[in-house]
Amino acid sequence: MNPTSRGESDPSANIRLRDVERDDLPRLYENQLEPQANQMAATHPRTASAFDAHWESILANSNDVLGTGDIVKAIVVDDVLAGCVSCFKWN
Repeated sequence: MNPTSRGESDPSANIRLRDVERDDLPRLYENQLEPQANQMAATHPRTASAFDAHWESILANSNDVLGTGDIVKAIVVDDVLAGCVSCFKWN
């Protein structure tokens, strides 16, 4: 399965979650620029500087180090970064 393909599934794919690494950020930046994904999620892509600041904060506080309940993980399919998922409190 090609993780960049939309609408395809492969039951034999090896899917796992892991901590987000700084080396993931260029790929995640490109992912968040995708127009169809932004339209579906009703979001707007961040500028490069806003993206960097956002992820700097996430990486500094990820995996609930501060006890906030915030967790972010990279989604890896067949050893290829496909995206990320997060869980956070909403006030």
